[in-house]
Amino acid sequence: MHASTALHTEAIAAYKGALQAAQLGMSQIVLEMDATMLVAALKSSSVDRSSIGALVFKIRDVMQSEFSSCTISLCNRNCNKVADCLALHGAYVLESGSDMLMSQVPS
Repeated sequence: MHASTALHTEAIAAYKGALQAAQLGMSQIVLEMDATMLVAALKSSSVDRSSIGALVFKIRDVMQSEFSSCTISLCNRNCNKVADCLALHGAYVLESGSDMLMSQVPS
């Protein structure tokens, strides 16, 4: 609701997804996204001075501190229909005002 761009939204989703994976006790994760700029920023070790730089720093911090292995990969949106459906479902659930439970998976 408070994202300024699609890239900002993707970065928020990556951050919240990594936090959720850590809370679930996962030690190895794969972050797949279709935002080329975000993938490049997360793989880089340089300081990100873009508008999402602070968020990139937070994601990197979670990846390094919470996981023994974290792979970041670029995945074309057309190749990742499951993530697209989950994102659409999550947006619908949030819009309807209900809480999404971890056991609820859309068909």
